[in-house]
Amino acid sequence: MAQYFTNFSEYTTGVQPTGWTPRWQTASKTWTVEDDAGATGGKLLRCVSASNNAGLLTWDAIDADAARDDVEIFFRFRSSGTGTIPVGGVVRASSVLATGNGYTSHPNDASAQRIAKFVSGSYGSLSNHSNAWAADTWYYCRFRVNGTTLQMKRWAGAIGDEPGAWDSEVTNGEVTGAGWVGALSRLTGVTVDLDVLGVGTNGDTAPSQAPASGQPPRANMQGGFVNMRGGFING
Repeated sequence: MAQYFTNFSEYTTGVQPTGWTPRWQTASKTWTVEDDAGATGGKLLRCVSASNNAGLLTWDAIDADAARDDVEIFFRFRSSGTGTIPVGGVVRASSVLATGNGYTSHPNDASAQRIAKFVSGSYGSLSNHSNAWAADTWYYCRFRVNGTTLQMKRWAGAIGDEPGAWDSEVTNGEVTGAGWVGALSRLTGVTVDLDVLGVGTNGDTAPSQAPASGQPPRANMQGGFVNMRGGFING
């Protein structure tokens, strides 16, 4: 069991964050860390997309976690457009774009939040929860995959406004095993931002904020902490 969290404040502005890997559609996706006074840590992760093919940016630190097949991801996001799959969280991702697999939760058009799948390169919707949203507005999303159970919730406002119940829950067993975890972007001509991103594996809840100790964003690894530069700090 492990928890990971970043608000991107530890990364260099103007370039792709170190320790993250672009996958699937890479040529037309530009992922960079940008300064933003309104972001939680003063920085955010931005993707500018020039094609409608799905592109991922996955977190390398999680790849060594053997228990990441059961995983929860939490993220704060905004998008300059409200078309199909502008931005989402992705788990159990694998392969290349043409044969890619994975589960995702993402806003859809201007009226819903989906749970969806990629199986052998084909996209399919698993649930479509009515939940209107607007461009250039911050939202939070929590997405959990445990065995064959997939759960999602999305809300506006503050972290503390998180609903107690899931917005939607579905069962699907088409994507199995450990895979990549991170962010997904698809919609051409749209700029998307992620302000914070937390991950919990093997039954852990994805953290929604940095550790109370005030240390830099890091991953809780059972008895100690690994900071996102790769060093170990005794817990």
